[in-house]
Amino acid sequence: NAWSAQQTLIEERGFENAIMQASVNEDEATGLLNRRGLDIAVTGWISRRRPFGVMLISLDAKPVTPSDDESPADASTPSWPDVTKTAQLIASRIPSSDSLGRWSDTEFLVVSRVTDPRAFTIAANGVRSFIEEQNKKDNLGTVSIGLSLFPLFEPFETTLSRAEQAVREAREAGANCVRSYWSS
Repeated sequence: NAWSAQQTLIEERGFENAIMQASVNEDEATGLLNRRGLDIAVTGWISRRRPFGVMLISLDAKPVTPSDDESPADASTPSWPDVTKTAQLIASRIPSSDSLGRWSDTEFLVVSRVTDPRAFTIAANGVRSFIEEQNKKDNLGTVSIGLSLFPLFEPFETTLSRAEQAVREAREAGANCVRSYWSS
């Protein structure tokens, strides 16, 4: 998470430099790590020389129903969930020992110490179902989640590509679900 990355910066570069670096590595809208901060966190995880889990969480577009004064064509553009609120919900379900950040406009990346596929799938389904429950209350939308494991012997980009493929499979399955792609 953002705190872990900031703590690492403080230990490695000193307090003043860490304050300047932290603002560069934080997403303004969510307060999570941004892409640069996630790159630093992933580098740290890889340097530990242990496998880790990768969870890619993608916001599902909310269907838009036309109002009485709109034609169906006017409502054809999907709306996106509140990114800030969704980020807070995700963060509330991710252990502080994991790294969480905003990967793109509509995606979040979690790097986790969990490497057991069954346990990781259960954790991901917990995040997904929690957001689904909140959606019923706040109309936030749902998420599709892709899982993969980093096994140490391949580039991180390969692991990330598997997680992206798993997200695509989740969307093709109708969204609001978890899919995994454990090996190449």
